[in-house]
Amino acid sequence: MHDDAKRALRALMCAGALGVGAAFGGAGPGALVRPSLAVRAVGGGRHLLAPAPAPALFLAARRPSACTFPRVAPPVAAAGGGGGRGGVAVWSNGGGGGGDDGEEQVDGEVAALLRQYNLQASDLPPGALALGAEKLSRFLAAYANGLNRWLINSWPAWRDKVLADPEFAYKLMVEETVGLGIAMSGTVAARGKDLLKELDFFLTDCAVGAVLNFVLIWLLAPTVAAQTGTGAFAKYVGTLPSFVLAEGRYSVGQRAMSGLYKGSLFAACGFMGSVGGTSLAFMLLKVRQLLDPANAADKPLPNVISNSLGWASFMFVSTNPRYQLVNGLERAIFSVSSPTVGKASSLVLRTGNNLIGGATWVLWARYIGLQKKKEEPDEKKKKKAK
Repeated sequence: MHDDAKRALRALMCAGALGVGAAFGGAGPGALVRPSLAVRAVGGGRHLLAPAPAPALFLAARRPSACTFPRVAPPVAAAGGGGGRGGVAVWSNGGGGGGDDGEEQVDGEVAALLRQYNLQASDLPPGALALGAEKLSRFLAAYANGLNRWLINSWPAWRDKVLADPEFAYKLMVEETVGLGIAMSGTVAARGKDLLKELDFFLTDCAVGAVLNFVLIWLLAPTVAAQTGTGAFAKYVGTLPSFVLAEGRYSVGQRAMSGLYKGSLFAACGFMGSVGGTSLAFMLLKVRQLLDPANAADKPLPNVISNSLGWASFMFVSTNPRYQLVNGLERAIFSVSSPTVGKASSLVLRTGNNLIGGATWVLWARYIGLQKKKEEPDEKKKKKAK
């Protein structure tokens, strides 16, 4: 009986010690080590959930104790930096945090940016939180656009482009509106009063031009996606910059090879685009002649192969270096200026690039013989006199 009384007294003292330890957060030489608690990952830290079944009882490391009761963590309030669910206590080994399972915790400037756009970390696509604060700010501005957000969330390749260059969608929009508009205005001027009669040809030009503009912007845009090619050539291409003046530690040889490689892609796109556009124009002409045999083309269409080779060569020697330069200037401007100034500069650069492109194409077509130079009235009179 005496032994039973001793054991009861010792148990009562242990219970009191547990209460003191819980009140002071476990500090002191008599504090008990926490039992094995359930672990879950939240953000970058490990959070311990209590209570959890402990297979054994743990004693303090500093001083042995006769108490053999596991210490149970007190519930942590959801206010402030902590968090919890359903009355389950949450322990954090790296500061505040908590909330739903798998939700990544952010703080500082990144948290302020998310609050500015009324977003949570879980709302962002994979890889967004790996961006620096300045680039994340630009990405969130692009992500606020409904169409751009839908493309980012539903098209991984588009997402990777925007993560690498948050202004990718804006640059594409400029090319597809201002750039294509300048090109089509030249077509309208060339067709003149026959525009409505040749509306099908005009729409064909618009479609081919829109596709080519998209491909050109896509090919030079950087991406965060890893190179998936398995061949030696694919692996080598993966080491090249996305464009000649791209940011990064690349050698002169790598930058030169990037220019040649992208130029060959541009040439291939120009050739295929011209083949498709010219072939479609021939088909439309044949349909017209079938519907109205008296309808004949006032201006004969160029040869498909020679015209396509001309476009391919122009894309390599003119379009490729011009777009390489534009991309490099844009990168430099965006790195030292505000997004507003950067976008305005991009608009000016791409508008000027399209104007120069239209003029140089005329010169190149005349140089390779695809387009004949208009004869002066005096020369026409001389030929008639002969």
